[in-house]
Amino acid sequence: MKYLSVPGYVVTEVDRLIDLGPVHDIGRRRPGKPPAYLEIVEQGDVEKLYQVRLREKAARVLTGICEDEVKAKVFFFHHALDILAQRLSSAIVLGLELRKACRDLVEGVLCDLSE
Repeated sequence: MKYLSVPGYVVTEVDRLIDLGPVHDIGRRRPGKPPAYLEIVEQGDVEKLYQVRLREKAARVLTGICEDEVKAKVFFFHHALDILAQRLSSAIVLGLELRKACRDLVEGVLCDLSE
């Protein structure tokens, strides 16, 4: 909120969509290709149908976020902080000196986000 100059309710909404929405960490990874409906019907696989419905819902949520510039900014910042937290944890476990590793950590986050 403070660093992005964004209202708290927007940050809370986007954080909840990312962490508690149809898929945890929505938008972090590219989803695989969903099976065709005909394939699902022929195999009678209800789980695959559920996965397709979940992906459709996730796509709608992502579209809603990306269509709003402020929400999109919060979305990328949320994921950047999540990724940075993982990288910081790894650096601490490995015993790296954080002041020296800082630049590499941030570059790694930028690389992860660019995908």
